[in-house]
Amino acid sequence: MPIGDYYANLSKNRIKKFIINILGVQDLHSHIRLKPLLKYIETYFISSNQSTFNVLEIGCGIGINGFEISKIGSKLKKQINYVGVDLSEEAVNTAKKIAEVFNADSKFNFSFYFSDAKAFLDNLSSYKFDIVLFIDVLEHVQNPEEIIKLTNEKMNYNGIYLVSVPTPIYPKIFGRKYHEKIGHLLDGYDICQLDSLFRKIKYKNTTYNYNTGIFSNIGCWLYYNILGEVKNFCTVKNIIFYPFRFLDIFNSPTISSSLFAVYVKDE
Repeated sequence: MPIGDYYANLSKNRIKKFIINILGVQDLHSHIRLKPLLKYIETYFISSNQSTFNVLEIGCGIGINGFEISKIGSKLKKQINYVGVDLSEEAVNTAKKIAEVFNADSKFNFSFYFSDAKAFLDNLSSYKFDIVLFIDVLEHVQNPEEIIKLTNEKMNYNGIYLVSVPTPIYPKIFGRKYHEKIGHLLDGYDICQLDSLFRKIKYKNTTYNYNTGIFSNIGCWLYYNILGEVKNFCTVKNIIFYPFRFLDIFNSPTISSSLFAVYVKDE
């Protein structure tokens, strides 16, 4: 199933609904940046004897990461209890609408909250998580060290962090205007900068990889710069740029605009 095909449920336009059902969510970069996350999650679930996972996502947006992880969990017969928190009420409401589709199946359990992350974590009592997601959110946070520390207090002993961030190359590919429009407070992280954040809570990096490489960068540059301002063109863009989802090759710190990393407790 394509990434984000369930968002077709939100569209009343038959053509648009059909395209999303076939090609998935319309945002090009979501298809590229989610690949390493979903690949890691599937391997992690397969290798684990654990049957239930409590997952927290800070900056969940419209919930796509949680929905995709739960699809993998369902396939592998894992129970996923997902909690998403976001500052955008509109995004949370969208996520809740999609969750209604999933929650009809007892294998899925989603909760979404419109809240400031610090306030939410401060008021969260005894609930503990096995996986915490920071998927393209740390670059939006004024004090990432504080949020990471607070989530660590809610983490089970063997819990892991799954992190995605833009690299400093991001504004050059996606455009400075788009970069600022979506609220990035810094240009991006390299792996050393990211490691230093998690070293403060005694977590270490076990795997990382750069993505959105030389060819997929071209697609993203065209998608978000040249055609980004064109109205009522999302469905057509989804078709035109479909091949770029499979061109994420030749990645490295010097050419990639996105970074994925996994952090575990450093014992």
